[in-house]
Order: sequence, then C-alpha cells, then structure tokens
Amino acid sequence: MVTLEVTNRSLNAVARITSDPFNIFVKAGAENGNGSLEHPFGTIEEGINAVAEGGTVHILGGIYEIETQLVVNRAMTLLGHPSSPRPQIIFSPDTDVDGLVIEADNVTIDSLHLIANRNVTGQNAIFRVPLRTTAPITLYNNITVRSCIIEGTTRSGYIWCENITIENNEFIHHPVTSTQSLRLQLIRGTTSILNNTFQGSDTSLGAVVFEPNIVAWRSSGTINVSGNKMTRFTQFVNFFPHLDGNTSLVVENNEIDHEDRSGNSVIFFSRVDYSLMDQILIQNNTIVNPHGTRLAVYFTRSGDGNFIPGNDQIQVHLNTFDFPNGYGNPATDTVDPEFPVGFNNNAEPLGMALDAFDLQGNVNV
Repeated sequence: MVTLEVTNRSLNAVARITSDPFNIFVKAGAENGNGSLEHPFGTIEEGINAVAEGGTVHILGGIYEIETQLVVNRAMTLLGHPSSPRPQIIFSPDTDVDGLVIEADNVTIDSLHLIANRNVTGQNAIFRVPLRTTAPITLYNNITVRSCIIEGTTRSGYIWCENITIENNEFIHHPVTSTQSLRLQLIRGTTSILNNTFQGSDTSLGAVVFEPNIVAWRSSGTINVSGNKMTRFTQFVNFFPHLDGNTSLVVENNEIDHEDRSGNSVIFFSRVDYSLMDQILIQNNTIVNPHGTRLAVYFTRSGDGNFIPGNDQIQVHLNTFDFPNGYGNPATDTVDPEFPVGFNNNAEPLGMALDAFDLQGNVNV
C-alpha cells in the first residue's frame, strides 16, 4: 500500500489520503469516503466491513440510524469519539430483533450511546453475545463493553460468553414492558461487572440476572459484581445458574436503592450446586429497600434444584442496610433477628437454615 504523506490537512481538498485498515473512521452522513480520517465512511456498517482483523473502527460524533442490527463478526474495537454527547446509534423501533450482535472473539465496544426502543420478545436485547455453537456448546471469548450508554425499552444485554467485562457503563431502562437489564445465560472464565450505573423504571426487574433457560447451559468461573450503582429495580443480583465447575461470586462495594420497586436485593436459588461454589461473598454494599417484606440477601427453592448452601457459605460482611423494622414476610420466611437476611420456608424441607449465612460487621441504619 502506498500512502500519500500530507503535512498540511488543508490540502485534503486536493489530496486523497489512503486509509489504514487497522484504523477505519466513520462519520454519520459522510459520502464517497475510503475510511481515512480525512475521508471517513458514512456508515458504521462500512467501517465494520472494511476494518482489518483486530483493528479499530473509530466512530466520530453524530447520529447513526440502524434499520435492523449491527453484526460484529471478527475481532475489532468499535470506539466512539470522546466527544459529548457520545456518538448515538439508534436502532429502528420497526423491528424487534437484537440491536448490536457480537459474533467473534476479542471484541470491544467502547464509548458509544446505544438506543433501542423495541418491543420485548423472548430473548431480544440492545446488545447480544449469542452462543458460538450449540452442538457442542461453545462460547465467544474475551468481550468488553465499556463506557457506553445503553438505553431502551428491552433488555440491555443477553449474554453467552467466556471472559466478559462490562464496566463503566450507564444502563437506562425505559418504562414499557417488565424485563431485566443484563441477563447472563451461560458464562465461563472471568465475568466482571464493574462500576456501572443501572437506572430502572416502574417496570424494571433484575439488574444483573444469572438465569439460563435450559439445563445444558452450565456456567463456571469467577464472577465479580463490584462498584455498581442501582436504582429502581426489583432485584440487584439474581443468582440462578446451573453449574458445571468451580465458581465464585463476589458482590462488593455496590450502592443499591430499590426506591418504589419491591423485591429482594440478592437472591440465591436451590438450582445452584453449592458444592461447586468456592466463594460467595457479599461485602461492603449499601442497600436501601423501603419495602417491609423484602430482604437484602434471600434464599428460595426453585423447581429444578434441591441444593442448599453449607453452614456459613454465604458470607455477608460489612454491609450497611437501610430497611424498615420488621423486615421479611413472617408468613413465608425465616429471617435473621438482627439483619435483613433469610430464606423462604419452602426451602426448609431441604435442610436450609440460617446457619448458611455468615454475618459479620453489618450495620442497620
């Protein structure tokens, strides 16, 4: 490739700059571009098609309207320009398919504003990481979603993945149909959900939900849900996966305020094989819940599992709880006498007891 060197950008009117396939630029509405900064493509689709494996599509400021969906099918970074506001990618409401679909390893989505006001279907989301293959089950690997605003009426994310980082994003739920924000169907390796803001509405359910639809989707690995802020969801973490290997869960340094959404904050189910859990730590969180029958940490029986945690296995340490006096439902729950922690009595025949909770250094305000 021969590149014309131009030291004065004012010469762009008469000099054509050759594009670098590892750094492709797009700007909404541009015409007759070649992907260089001086002559960007006009659409993100052109940038995705042109960028080299492992390269970066630089998305300059503007509004990008997508009729159906964007599909990332090889390793790359989609990087929004560090402007204010962020580049907006608006998915048409005339279809209910997923918005951004990631079908490759080593993909990063950074500094974009994704907007999808679509009807909720069984599995659609604003962004999706699908299964790589179903027979055998394999996953895409090493996905990062960072510093984005992800906004709309359907789920924020629907995810099957090995090694995923979701950090420093703002998730905004619009009040249309009751649904979750992040739904993680099958995860392996390291799952990091860090320093995000989850802003719910009067129809928002779980903010971070680990809940596969079928038994064959079995998770494992290290899960870290830390430094997040949640307002106006029924649940913060709903932990409901089938497991197939050693797993740890840390829920730490989060600020949780249910506001008018009644629900338990962190929920565990009897579907989980607790013999495979190396660690369950809920630590240094601030949890505000004005609903008197709800709990901060709750265990309940599910229809497809008969597992219970061992003594002191659910570590609840150094949290600050702001709950009404008399928390928990006396008709259905067994609750710790001092803190909003307990279980549903339908788990008691399995052998569940308050001894499963290791309570240290917590405070009620």
